[in-house]
Amino acid sequence: EFRTMLFGAELHIHTDHKNLTFKNLNTQRVQRWRAYVEEYAPKLYYVPGEDNILADTFSRLPRLGDDSVQPIELDDCYLGEDGFFSMMDDPELGDCFLNLPELNDPAENPLNYTYIKDCQLACPQLAKAMDRHPTRYFEKELDDNVKVVCYVKEERAMANLPPGAGVRLGPAVRAVVQSTTAAGNVKRARTGVRQYERFHDFCASFNISTADFLAYEDHFPFLSAYAFQYRCGELAPGGSAVKSRTAEDAVRLISQTFQMLGLGDPRTDPATRRMDSRWTRLWKDWKHYDDPPKRVKPIPLGILLEAQRLADESGSIALQATARMMWVAFFFLCRPGEYCATVDGNHFFRLCDVALKFGSHVLDLERAPDAELRAAAYAELEFTDQKNHNRGEKVGQYDSGHASASATKAIAEQVIHLRNNGASNDAPLCSYMHNDQWYLVTPPMLTNLLRQAASRVGHKYGIAPADISARSMRASGAMALLCANVAPTTIKLLGRWQSDTMLQYLHIQSPTLVKGLAGRMASPFLPHFVPPATAWPPAPSCLVLLESAILPSKLTTTEPYLGIT
Repeated sequence: EFRTMLFGAELHIHTDHKNLTFKNLNTQRVQRWRAYVEEYAPKLYYVPGEDNILADTFSRLPRLGDDSVQPIELDDCYLGEDGFFSMMDDPELGDCFLNLPELNDPAENPLNYTYIKDCQLACPQLAKAMDRHPTRYFEKELDDNVKVVCYVKEERAMANLPPGAGVRLGPAVRAVVQSTTAAGNVKRARTGVRQYERFHDFCASFNISTADFLAYEDHFPFLSAYAFQYRCGELAPGGSAVKSRTAEDAVRLISQTFQMLGLGDPRTDPATRRMDSRWTRLWKDWKHYDDPPKRVKPIPLGILLEAQRLADESGSIALQATARMMWVAFFFLCRPGEYCATVDGNHFFRLCDVALKFGSHVLDLERAPDAELRAAAYAELEFTDQKNHNRGEKVGQYDSGHASASATKAIAEQVIHLRNNGASNDAPLCSYMHNDQWYLVTPPMLTNLLRQAASRVGHKYGIAPADISARSMRASGAMALLCANVAPTTIKLLGRWQSDTMLQYLHIQSPTLVKGLAGRMASPFLPHFVPPATAWPPAPSCLVLLESAILPSKLTTTEPYLGIT
């Protein structure tokens, strides 16, 4: 109630939670916190807990009383009148309820359940929400046989619990429902929700609900028409035509949403309870009309060196940190979300995931001198929650010997920067300090740096700036290994690939694969193919053949000869 008094005031927040000071850290926890405080436009400062004496002291004070709560049954207090009237025991609250302002029309009293019901019936947004999420709304009889629409999250899951177990098992059920929806990929979960909402609007355009669609005996005609318009671009988010795999994925996400609601998969054949064969034939036919896939182009080493030169000349801390992450991605075959901060699904390396070695000696990242860190000959990264990894596995690279093209040197410089600016042990490796604020390297930052380098020297390698991006780094490192005649098995292990698709694509482009083949194919010392022997009569000499072709002895010039008149 006092929040308006804080608007316009200059607020300074000192916190020992370093992650809150990263302006472009997009974890759910930080986003929730920022959504709460950013309307006041505060300035954030990181102070270690032991240095913030006042706050640290108050946080360690014992509680004055027992704050434990005895478990109660949800059914005993859920929308109960006793719980409402218990507030009358407070004199101030009682005074508020007894002295409510008089209304011109008592029938419009917001505390009147009949008025609430009438407003709900007249609300188109509520009707649309009930149609979109039918399992989250139910009617509760409150007073005088008046049923009011109530909203409950995960109502279907909570309904399948033992009676009275909602309080004890509710948090666990909600956590499980969230995990099954996300399945480890928050970005895809959001895409599924948007796809289902898009299909709901498609149904509404024909004056039907999703429940009406599920009531159809055959779901294929209507859902396939949606897929066709989605592929043509009428329903796609970008408004342009998409490939068959994109349309297939849209139908898959819609069907999975129905499955999570316990309504079945509309793609299945009711007779066989398997995938309807018409879907398989449809995707197969559409695939023939798709354009060739746009593969990422490997970036030559010369462009990467030019990017490093641009970062050094600029003197910008942001560009220098971006260049360091570029070398980490190149030598460790990293995905963008592993060495940069992406919008969703951040799995970047942290400072505690780094190890530097000199010989067999592991360097202390907190106490080792800067010169000793720069002299490290081996850098190691531990994979914790990255894709296609064995949890806890460690991948390392030795120093390349190059002055700048070295992951070991890049990691050492980044560790020195983080350490000198007081970064915590769990700070992202891709973070950097600028004007007393922490920032994170993002894929667009690396893409811009690479394209600036390509605009200067890309013509030497046939690379246009638009051909490359941060996604090209992984393929660039793999191509460099292929050109160095490294075994494909080793490349798969280093890049954590589980299939040969990427390696097959890179092999075709690798000049090492075809080096010398043309010369060997044209070599005169190779044995020539000998056609099989056939019983043909002896061929006449060239002169006889020429004479017989020009002057046939038994034919006149008007008679046909071998089809020629």
